[in-house]
Amino acid sequence: MYSVDKGSYIIDGVDSHDLNIYEFRKRIGYVSQESVYFDGSIKDNITLYRTYDDTHVNNIINKTGLTNLVGEKGLTTELQGFGSGLSGGELQRINIARELIKDPCVLILDEATSALDANIEKEIMCNILELKRERDDYYCCSSQIVHLEKY
Repeated sequence: MYSVDKGSYIIDGVDSHDLNIYEFRKRIGYVSQESVYFDGSIKDNITLYRTYDDTHVNNIINKTGLTNLVGEKGLTTELQGFGSGLSGGELQRINIARELIKDPCVLILDEATSALDANIEKEIMCNILELKRERDDYYCCSSQIVHLEKY
């Protein structure tokens, strides 16, 4: 999101020239096909060391299909070596959870589900769309828009 030299745009009724661009950027979630994972627990990789209510964390774990992984390994399981020991699909779900937990009003998915099987992808996309239905200010863009429209 950049400031414009000519003209303006309106976001939530606020002219772009009056918009705090840094605060607005915090409201945008971006999930790419490949992401950075660091040495730390599954929870740390989802929350990025921010504090969230346990209910919110568990809700996001459920919506991103991480319930079985967390049930088997626990939230405190350490990820080492760029997430070695986890499948590509599990890592992508952690990546999606990392953005969803921030409760963005705009979510951009760039091949974010490419390592997931069709059933898990459908479940997660349905959950994301459910979040959209719960809010007036939620938008989701996906490079897999054909799949989004089916759900």
